[in-house]
Amino acid sequence: MIDNRLAPYAALLLRLAIGVEFLTHAALKFFVYTPAGTTRFFESVGVPGALGPVTIVVETLVGVSMIFGIMPRLAALVGVPILVGRSPLCTSATASSSAIRTAVGNSRPSGRSPW
Repeated sequence: MIDNRLAPYAALLLRLAIGVEFLTHAALKFFVYTPAGTTRFFESVGVPGALGPVTIVVETLVGVSMIFGIMPRLAALVGVPILVGRSPLCTSATASSSAIRTAVGNSRPSGRSPW
């Protein structure tokens, strides 16, 4: 049974979590891998490189929209292709951390590494 008093808070919590997830992924692609590195990684796994910057912008817009509640249903619908496209890439052998580092141009992260 759904508690009608608490359901809006559950929806808010889910919206915030999904918004933070999209913003985190966009920030990772922009600040860590850089747009050029993201483009190279996309090309290395067979995705058109031009979708790299587009993905960063869409993830940012979806994340902000979800967090602030600006048309969250539409934002979620726009974010679905990103998630569907990400799933096979993240589970394939070509998307390992070494493939990402190679596409970005770093052979090994500096300092001690848990890998």
